[in-house]
Amino acid sequence: MNMTDFIITRRIEPDDTVTLVAEGELDVFTSARVREGLLALEGSGERRINVDLAGIRYLDSTGLSVIIGCNKRLRAEGRELWITGASAQVEKVLTILGMKDWMM
Repeated sequence: MNMTDFIITRRIEPDDTVTLVAEGELDVFTSARVREGLLALEGSGERRINVDLAGIRYLDSTGLSVIIGCNKRLRAEGRELWITGASAQVEKVLTILGMKDWMM
């Protein structure tokens, strides 16, 4: 995959929730960018962070570990991480891994 095919943006929702939107393949080659984006959002102090996976075509274990790590840090601080927009394929993987309750 060409790194330029992976897009990550940040969006502020009407309820002041911050959403990290990822598009492309979330894998070993792109997970560092997602980690950086999530760390920046963690530092912002927002109570709730959404990770919008609607544009993710492929998700590997490296991408999952970035999301899991962020969730652990946020929950330890009494904050929340939610996954939105997961495709049926990604949702199936998240369900198998016991992450279904993270989805909105």
